Amino acid sequence: MWFSFLNEMGITDGLRKLANSKLDFPQTSLHGVKTNVTLCKGVVFCMVRKKYDKAFKMAAVMQIIDEGKKVSHVAKTLGILPTMLSRWVYEYQTHGDEAFSGNGKPITNKDLEIKRLQKRLEELEMENEILKKFQAFLKEAE
Repeated sequence: MWFSFLNEMGITDGLRKLANSKLDFPQTSLHGVKTNVTLCKGVVFCMVRKKYDKAFKMAAVMQIIDEGKKVSHVAKTLGILPTMLSRWVYEYQTHGDEAFSGNGKPITNKDLEIKRLQKRLEELEMENEILKKFQAFLKEAE
């Protein structure tokens, strides 16, 4: 299977020539999936980590949201884990069109973060006012 994959990528000849050296091939893309291929002393390590582009993730998520398909069915069709697809759906529902902008790291949209911090600041200011009023009330009660 890996040999046919490498053959599709057109790198089997290069692997044969460099069988005893270490070589990192640049990221290549096949059906929207970025793959890393590494050769180290004759051993080929392929697809160390799959990276899916934004269009692939959006298409998968839209099958669930717009078409109402089940996560397990879509995941099986695409050959990915249902948990990964569920995480994509959650990220899309949370961040909308801003989702899937990072490299595997959870996105922290600056505008959303600013709004969250402003809301927290308002809550703390309100708590502070309540405590001040309570403190004044206790002084009056003495």
